[in-house]
Amino acid sequence: MAVLKAAGVTAVGRYIGWDSVPGFSSIGKNLTTAEAAQLHGAGIAAFLAFEYATDATAQGAAQGTKDGQLAAKQLAALGAPPGMGVYFAVDFDIPDYAPALPDTAVNARAKLGPVAHYFDAIRALKPAYQVGGYGGYYAVKRLFDAGLITLGWQTIAWSGGQRDHRAQLYQTGGTTLAGGADVNVHETTAPDFGQWPRPAVPAPSPAAAVTFGVCPAGGQHDTSTSGSYEMTIGNGSQGGWRWCHRCKGLVHNG
Repeated sequence: MAVLKAAGVTAVGRYIGWDSVPGFSSIGKNLTTAEAAQLHGAGIAAFLAFEYATDATAQGAAQGTKDGQLAAKQLAALGAPPGMGVYFAVDFDIPDYAPALPDTAVNARAKLGPVAHYFDAIRALKPAYQVGGYGGYYAVKRLFDAGLITLGWQTIAWSGGQRDHRAQLYQTGGTTLAGGADVNVHETTAPDFGQWPRPAVPAPSPAAAVTFGVCPAGGQHDTSTSGSYEMTIGNGSQGGWRWCHRCKGLVHNG
């Protein structure tokens, strides 16, 4: 912990998954309650990747259901708070499952193939955690485009120098800290990237309170965890757009 603190580390990425589950091989990589307590005691947050087999997401809906359920069980055992993120890993160079189709948002689901079905199954569980995705540029981009994740963790690998700026985390590469700790360096400017402890949410002042209208999913739009987006309209731009987690659409406070 002293090495991490001296290097200015404020958050570390750790694992949950099938490692150490009876019947599965183990290298002891999963986060434990003791480690979480040490990190938090040192003022370091944790964010979590779910990974065992690197290509698990390509195994479709059945695997997604099993992984999503295990994630919920392991978070509960850790005492993790609701609303934190789990980044399910697409840890391979994902192919284009529909290469004949244009690379547009409307075709994202087809291009993800069985990976889309994997994330569909997790979302169908209606988990208390935020569903995130880890992977290269096209994996993260298409998962966002298809509305299958609210958190993105993009690796420099399989990205070809491209970057999806919707991703809350970006893995820039590896380095070695003092003391021989070999780490991968990440950067973020997002106040909420699914970390534990959860970030404090300041109460809005009455003057800052806005109404986004009636949500097609019923009731009011839920933009509570959304960033603020700017859209290009004609030759100009307009800020104040937010993502509704209920209807999966962009709404404006104008």
